Amino acid sequence: MEFGFVKRTLEKKLIFVNLTAFGLASAFACLLIASYFFVATRADLRRNTEITAQVISQNSAPAFLFADEKAAREVINALSQDENVQGADLYLADDRLFASYRRKESANASWQRSAAPKTPGTVSIQSNFYPRYLEVVTPVLAEGQTVGSLYLYVDLSASYQRIVSLVLVVFLGSLGAVLLAWRLLKHSLRGILNPINELVTTMHDVSSNDDYIPSAPWSAVMMKLVS
Repeated sequence: MEFGFVKRTLEKKLIFVNLTAFGLASAFACLLIASYFFVATRADLRRNTEITAQVISQNSAPAFLFADEKAAREVINALSQDENVQGADLYLADDRLFASYRRKESANASWQRSAAPKTPGTVSIQSNFYPRYLEVVTPVLAEGQTVGSLYLYVDLSASYQRIVSLVLVVFLGSLGAVLLAWRLLKHSLRGILNPINELVTTMHDVSSNDDYIPSAPWSAVMMKLVS
């Protein structure tokens, strides 16, 4: 019984050490993958939003030239096709509001407004991430002159949900790998520790009986260890 207890204790310790090392490696891998997903998702969202902002600013340029607020609203309302866009504002060069768009659920939303790029006559896009939304600011150019600016606000909830889903898949995969490693370790350690346990038991019997003549059981145990 004593040697069986020692065997079980040693087996638990070996499994614990191996699973701890494997678990820490898996946790580190999950952290790296989650960080990559976070950075890549934000970069894709920013790039796509900047492209959308450029298209809207170019299409709204004629409305600025002719001071046509109705045409400006029609252009900016095209953003309703993107569910992630919560709002947008077109401002004149003197910083007066020219046209505005709000999604129904964000009718009363307010966003922190950054200063528009101050480089006249050039397309200088500015992107700012906040905890709940992404703000993209781009100038509106007409005939080589800056006639206004566009502020575009995109909700980050969908991006966060996508990141959480991907991280959850990675975590479940890592957990499955740890459980599989645990089963394989138990199986392999049993094959390693059983011959050792038999050897210790045989040595104890030999020592107790003062019988040092090799016997069949002793030879069988040695063959198991060698193999």
